Amino acid sequence: VTVLYRPIFSIEASSPWVCQYDSILLAYKGPALVQPEYLWTLPWGTKLVNQTVQSDSMIHVEFDSVRMDNYIKLRVSNYNGFCFSDTTIRIRVIPQPTMMAYTKPDVCLGDTVDLALYTRSDNAYEYEWWVDKDVMANSHALNIVSSNSHSSGPYTISWVDTGRHIIKVSSRTIEGCKSEPTFDSVLVHNIPDASFRISSPNGMSICLEDSVEFTATEIDWRNSYYWTPEHDFNNVNTPVIWGKMLEPKGLITLKVTDPFGCYATKSMEINPD
Repeated sequence: VTVLYRPIFSIEASSPWVCQYDSILLAYKGPALVQPEYLWTLPWGTKLVNQTVQSDSMIHVEFDSVRMDNYIKLRVSNYNGFCFSDTTIRIRVIPQPTMMAYTKPDVCLGDTVDLALYTRSDNAYEYEWWVDKDVMANSHALNIVSSNSHSSGPYTISWVDTGRHIIKVSSRTIEGCKSEPTFDSVLVHNIPDASFRISSPNGMSICLEDSVEFTATEIDWRNSYYWTPEHDFNNVNTPVIWGKMLEPKGLITLKVTDPFGCYATKSMEINPD
């Protein structure tokens, strides 16, 4: 009688864990066999990658699922399938971290606003923030006024560059598993021009009780215009207005506000004769 032995072996993993959507190397570990055959059985949510197949002694497995029962089975036979035995290994899969950032979609140049996460997964550990193509700390589009000691924020920032800017944030777990980046955008509006000019009725000097025409330098009918002092004007929210000079000396002030709440004020001293 010839006694043939069943293979006694284990499965060797290249790492004690694997990141979701990443792959891990698994290999037969045991004695040399005579005419061996290998058969791997994979759980749902996994697939073989790097051109490995189920009959290889070493495989690369990608894990798209984070199920708790990620067991992989290997059946190894000796003597061309005559004697065989099975073993399994449980793979710990680290879920991919997720997060989303939020800031006001419309801000004014020079405004101080908050930039923060409004959602994140429990395993997100460290974060990277980008503005357009630069790391946020090196960006010329904003100044960081204050920040939390942790990279998750929140941040208080002041925008110093107009136009649309893209905010990107990504994170990683404590094991080093990286997230997919998420994006938000902000449109930084310029401050409106509140300067104005005056025109006397006869092109000469201005006298007390004269009615004088005031014209805003920047005329945009989407903006609102407010002239003070109120007793000099009948405010009708217009960039061109007539005012009556009722005081021997005083300041005329125009406040211009755009549809996004960005505003500017300018004053001019008037000394009627």
